[in-house]
Amino acid sequence: MAIRELQKKRSIDKYDLETQHVIILTILVLLVALMVNGSSDFPIVFHVLQSALQAIGGDSKLAEGDLAQFLLRQIHKIRVYGAPFISQDVGTSTLIFEGQQGFDCLEYYRHLYPTYFDSFDRIASLRQQAYDIYLYRASLGDDGAPSTHLVEDFKSTLEQIPEGSLGEHSLIWACFIAASESHSLEHQLFFDTFLKRQFSRSGFVNILRALDLLQEIRKKRKRENWTKLLPEPQVFIM
Repeated sequence: MAIRELQKKRSIDKYDLETQHVIILTILVLLVALMVNGSSDFPIVFHVLQSALQAIGGDSKLAEGDLAQFLLRQIHKIRVYGAPFISQDVGTSTLIFEGQQGFDCLEYYRHLYPTYFDSFDRIASLRQQAYDIYLYRASLGDDGAPSTHLVEDFKSTLEQIPEGSLGEHSLIWACFIAASESHSLEHQLFFDTFLKRQFSRSGFVNILRALDLLQEIRKKRKRENWTKLLPEPQVFIM
């Protein structure tokens, strides 16, 4: 019902700015709900968000103000993290050309809480490493050598963050990407354990979908590039 109502409002440019903000916020809340529930409606709503932004003339048309800036931070984050689950081409182009926008939220909180600078710095490093892992695999095709060194570097950085510390829950997307590239049993168990720990804390169903997808990736690894498999369940893992 909510999705159908939003699809009716695709002519968002006909509304005033306040109403546009409300519509965009509603779409973002729905995307988060779909992520939490592991729903396969994610691609539909993701495209609704993209269509709404195109209709108003792009992100910059959201104007200034606290709400507009909040919306932009969330849009940038969801767009970057959601893109690999739409298609390999969308994931690659978004990470290359818009990847830095995915750090907007992190930069905002880094300035808001400077005492946690080191924690934010490690989180930023892990997100960038996840970008690099995804782009490495996408660029090499099905027969590229495993990037075990990149996964090991990621694991070493993650181990510097104490279990249960600030921001650990924000690393689900990055850890899932690293886990997808993991070939050794040691790495696979490490990332599976991390994801299971996050599920035990939040109960977010998308984490279970992530673990299921990892099993499929490991079964099909020799036949198909895992970056092409991410869109298959049509869920948003973050």
